[in-house]
Amino acid sequence: YEETPTPKFSSASKYAALLMDGDQGEDAEEVE
Repeated sequence: YEETPTPKFSSASKYAALLMDGDQGEDAEEVE
């Protein structure tokens, strides 16, 4: 597994942050 920047990972990271926030949980739907 090499160091390859995947857009999915970036999106997942942001999604996880939104979930942790909780307040922007609804906004996460728009991101997807």
